[in-house]
Amino acid sequence: MTVFLLGVLAAAQVRSADPPKPRVTRQQSDSQEQQDPSLPEEMKTRMEIERADKEHQKLVDSAKQMGELSAEIAKSFKETSRLDSQELKKLASVERLARKILNDSGGEQFNDKSDRDEKLTLAEAVDKLNAASADVANSISKGTRFVVSAAVISNSNEVIHLVQYIRRAEK
Repeated sequence: MTVFLLGVLAAAQVRSADPPKPRVTRQQSDSQEQQDPSLPEEMKTRMEIERADKEHQKLVDSAKQMGELSAEIAKSFKETSRLDSQELKKLASVERLARKILNDSGGEQFNDKSDRDEKLTLAEAVDKLNAASADVANSISKGTRFVVSAAVISNSNEVIHLVQYIRRAEK
C-alpha cells in the first residue's frame, strides 16, 4: 500500500514539474506575428508604413464618400424640398462616416448645447451639411497621414450635429 501511494505522489510531482502552457489569445498571437523575430527590422518598418498608408487611404475614401452623399442629399432636397426615405438612409450613412472620420482622426464627439442651429431652416441646414462635408473631404485629401487637423475634427462634429438637427426637423 505504501508503494502504491508513493507511486501516485511521484506521478503527481512529474506532472506538476511541467510548467503549465499559457493560454494565448488571438490578440496576443497577432502581436506575436507582427513582432516575428525572423523578420528584419527594415521589413517590419516597411510593413507598418504600408499599413498606416492603407488606413489613411480608407479615411480619405470615407471622407470622399461622405462628401458625395451629402451632395446627393442637397441636390435631391433642392429638387423636391423634402427628404424621402432614401435620403434619410443617406443621412444615416453620412453620420456613420462622420463618426468614423472623427474617431480615426483622434477627435471626440462634442455635443454643442447652444441654440445656434435651432434658427436654421431645413434648407439652410442641408446646405451647411453639404458645405461641412465638402470641407472635411478637402481637408483630409490635402493632408497627409501625419497631420491631425483640428478643422477635420471640428467639421466632422458639425456634420454629426447637422445630421441630428435635420432628422429632428424632418419629424
